[in-house]
Amino acid sequence: MSATLLLWLALFCLFTLLAFMRPVWGACLYMLTFFACPGLWWWGKGTIGHYRWVLAAGVIYLIATLVAQSNQGRRPRSKHSRRALTVLGAIVANATLIHFGLSSNLAVSSVPYTELIKFSLFAVLITYSVRTEQDLRIIVFALVIGAGYIGYEAMFNDRGSFKAGRLEGLMVPSASDSNGMANLMATILPLTATLVLAGRHIGDRLLGFGCAGLITNVILLVNSRGGFLGAIVGTFMLIVSSPPRIRRRALGAVAIGCVGLTVLLGDPRIIDRFMTTFSSGEERDSSAASRLDYWKAGLSMVQDYPLGAGGDGFHTQHGSKYLNKLGYHFASRSVHNGYINEMCDWGIQGIVLRLIFLASCALAARETAMQCNQRGDPFGGMLGASLIAGMTAFAVQSVFGDFLDNEWGYWFGGICIAYSYVYGPRTAPKLQRQMFLQPHQLPPQSQSPATYVPN
Repeated sequence: MSATLLLWLALFCLFTLLAFMRPVWGACLYMLTFFACPGLWWWGKGTIGHYRWVLAAGVIYLIATLVAQSNQGRRPRSKHSRRALTVLGAIVANATLIHFGLSSNLAVSSVPYTELIKFSLFAVLITYSVRTEQDLRIIVFALVIGAGYIGYEAMFNDRGSFKAGRLEGLMVPSASDSNGMANLMATILPLTATLVLAGRHIGDRLLGFGCAGLITNVILLVNSRGGFLGAIVGTFMLIVSSPPRIRRRALGAVAIGCVGLTVLLGDPRIIDRFMTTFSSGEERDSSAASRLDYWKAGLSMVQDYPLGAGGDGFHTQHGSKYLNKLGYHFASRSVHNGYINEMCDWGIQGIVLRLIFLASCALAARETAMQCNQRGDPFGGMLGASLIAGMTAFAVQSVFGDFLDNEWGYWFGGICIAYSYVYGPRTAPKLQRQMFLQPHQLPPQSQSPATYVPN
C-alpha cells in the first residue's frame, strides 16, 4: 500500500469525523473522492478503486447535514436565492415527467436522470451545510485545492498523455476528456483570485497564487478552444465585478498572469488552435466545422421533440438519424452544445428552467457582492465577483460542449445561494444584543449566520 493511498484513507476518515461536527466538511469529503477518485489513479486502482467512494461520500454528507439541521434555525433568503431553489425543484419535476413519460428508452435515460437528481440534491446540501463565513471559506478552499491537485499531477508527475497536441487522461468523474477538464478548471480558476487579492492571511495568498498557476497550466495543456474562451470571458467578468477597492489590484494580477501565461505557452499549436475559433468558414478546421453540423442536427431534433426525449435524447437515443441526414454516420454522438443538449433531453421548458436557475444564482451573488462592497468587506465582495466569473466561464464554454448539466454547475449554484445567506443583509445596531440570545429568541429577520448562536 502506497503512502499516497494511506494519506487518502486518513483524510477520508478525518473528513467523515469532522462532517458530523461541522457538516460543510462533508463537502470536503465529497471533493476528496471527486478530485482524487481512487479508481482513476494509479495508487487506488488495484486496491480500493472498485468501491463507490463518491457515492459513499455523498451519503455521509447527506446524513451529516440532516443530523445538523435538528439544531439549526431558519435563515433569511433573498428573492433571487428563493427563486433559484424553487426553479431547481421545477427542474427535477420536469425531468421526472419527461423521463417517465416521453423517454423512448428508460434504461438510457436513467443515467442522466439519476445524475440530475443527485447533483440537485448536492446543491441543496451546500445551501444548508454552509452556515458561516468560515464554512464558506472551507468549501472554497476544497475546490481550489482539489483543482490544484489535478494541476500538480499534470505538471510535476506527468499524469495523462498527449494525443493530437492535447493532454488527455486526467481522469475525474464527469470530466474524463480534455474538453470537460477545461470546463472544470476554467470554472474554478476565478476562485483563486479571491485568495490572492483578498486573502486574510499570507498563506491564503500563496495558496491561491500557486493553485492559479497549476490550474492555468492544465487549461493550456488540454488545449480546448472553448476552455480558452471561457477563461478569457470569465477573467473579464471578474474584473468588472470586482469591488472598486480591489479592481486596480485585479488588473495588476491579470497583467502578472499574462506574463506568466507567455512562459507557459511553450507550444505554438496551442495558440494556433485557439485562433481557429475566430476563423472564417474556409479556414476553420474540420473539428470546428463539423460541430456546427452537430448543432444543426440537435436543433432539428428539438423541432421534432420540443418537450424533450429524456436523458441522452440526442447522444444515444435519436441523434444518429439526424446526423445521417447531414452525412455523418455515428451510432452515438454528442451535440457539442450544452444548451441544445438540454433541449434535446428535457425540452424547451427544460432549458428555460436551467437558464432561470443559473441567472437567479448569479443575481443572488451579484446582489450580495454589492452589499459586501457597501459594508467595506473586500473578501466578501471579491468572493461574489469570483463566483459570478466562474459561472460565466461555465456558461460560455457550455456553448461548445455538453457541460451545462455537469455537476460543478450545481456546485456553484449552491455556493451562490449559500453565499447570499452568509454575506446577506445584516442589522448592525442589533448585533451585540443578539449575540447573547438563543436562536428561538431571535426575530426571524435577524437570524443570519453572523448572529446565530447554536444551542
